Amino acid sequence: FIKTLPPTIFELNHKLTSLTLDNNLIKELDEKLFASLVNVREIRLNDNRIERIDTRLFSTLRNLMELSLQNNQIKAIEPEAFRNCHRLKYINMQHNELTDVGNIFNTNSSLTSIQMNSNFIKFINHKIFNNQFHVQVLWLEHNVLKKLDKTIFVNLLHIERLHLRNNRVYQIADNTFDKMESLKYLDLSINELMTINANVFAKLLKLEELNLGQNLIHTIESNAFEKLKSLRTLDLCEN
Repeated sequence: FIKTLPPTIFELNHKLTSLTLDNNLIKELDEKLFASLVNVREIRLNDNRIERIDTRLFSTLRNLMELSLQNNQIKAIEPEAFRNCHRLKYINMQHNELTDVGNIFNTNSSLTSIQMNSNFIKFINHKIFNNQFHVQVLWLEHNVLKKLDKTIFVNLLHIERLHLRNNRVYQIADNTFDKMESLKYLDLSINELMTINANVFAKLLKLEELNLGQNLIHTIESNAFEKLKSLRTLDLCEN
């Protein structure tokens, strides 16, 4: 298993477009490691022991489109770590040890898929998705989120699937999902919701699947689902 990589190992590999380093024992990545990979489009670093992502690590990767960091031990990602990755479409950070992701996607307006599930995220900065107009799928399941503020998802205009399963959500502001007019799938199962208000899902006219199973729901307002004309599957089990 690879444990370390010399900082200059890829210095002359300018034509490299795909790099896979999965299933090794890499713990640290030198900030100059990928500096010469100006044409790389995909980097896979799954199943290692990486603990942090520094600001300069991906700073030259303007053509990077897919980045996968799942199953590591990442506790911190520097605020501008993805700053120059303007073409990034897919990012996978699931199964790490993140508690706070700040505003790390501020310049990544090309993202279509974001996976942050299975971390320890307690709070989502209301600015994190400010420029995410093209995101179609967002995974936030298996974290420790408690509240969903009305400003969190306001710019996710084209999102179709939102995964919030297995958090600790007990409160959803009335306007939280209002801008998600393209949403087709919403999973809020295994949370701590107690009441479903009439206006929470009112703007989700294209929603086809809604999972509210395994919460603590005791009250559902009579018109909570009346605007969901496209709804095909509704799960309210074990409340």
